[in-house]
Amino acid sequence: GSSRKSVSVERTFQQDLKSKDAIKEALQVISDTLAQRLETKQLKGSTVTLKVRYSNFDTFTRNKTLPVPINSAHNLNRVGLELLENNLEKEKQVRLLGLGVSALEDMEPRVQLSLFQEEIL
Repeated sequence: GSSRKSVSVERTFQQDLKSKDAIKEALQVISDTLAQRLETKQLKGSTVTLKVRYSNFDTFTRNKTLPVPINSAHNLNRVGLELLENNLEKEKQVRLLGLGVSALEDMEPRVQLSLFQEEIL
């Protein structure tokens, strides 16, 4: 089992992100980094949390719990984007962006399954 309760990646930007494209681009990079960390730790998780801090330091977090645990950059980015689209206040500039995954599980069951199958044979 994993001792970590969550794995997350946060970025504070030297210059606030002004456009939605810039914010989406930043989220993609964060999703990639987060996916790599999860892969390295052999973890996946079913709750994704988005954290946004605006240039005026207002901060919000939103999360979504999925029916199945994920750890791919594509899926992390998709959920992050959905949370972003639903909660981002227009005309506000973004100072910090973060994405995290909790409700973590080890990625071991596949290995155990293959051993189990060999025993049956």
